[in-house]
Amino acid sequence: MQPNLIQTAWDDREVERAVDDAISSGRTRIKVTRMSGLGSYNGISGELRCIVDRKIKVAVELGLIPAARELGCSVCGNTEGRIDYHNEDYSRPLQTVAICMTCHLSLHSRFRTRGYAASWDKRVKQHGDGTKWFEHIITFRQPADLLNLVTSSSAVQRPSP
Repeated sequence: MQPNLIQTAWDDREVERAVDDAISSGRTRIKVTRMSGLGSYNGISGELRCIVDRKIKVAVELGLIPAARELGCSVCGNTEGRIDYHNEDYSRPLQTVAICMTCHLSLHSRFRTRGYAASWDKRVKQHGDGTKWFEHIITFRQPADLLNLVTSSSAVQRPSP
């Protein structure tokens, strides 16, 4: 997995400790969501993604992080409609960014087909300036691209002919 380039205005590890404490002591009404059909993302199961979703909702409930709609989309800047939080690194659940539904769907669909990948690439070019978190995540257009990336890496030892 690539390094996570998401920066937050809050100390995500401190917020996570406070959230875990609130959950373990029963100081929250937020339960783990049961989003049907939630698949894996970045190698993380749908079940773990639901646990992370709960942590984010508890952090908002406790006032430790703002509601995503208060921040606006971190990709396109949209402040209207549904805005949720997105994670790239689920080992740091509160290192998260606000993202509108259109950008979120485009982001998660980028691995499906060349068309979806092209749509995401267009969005990145349109809204990026070289410093944004979303400009530095991988977009694979074909499964062979991953194999090419791995086998072209200098870290991979190839047998001599």
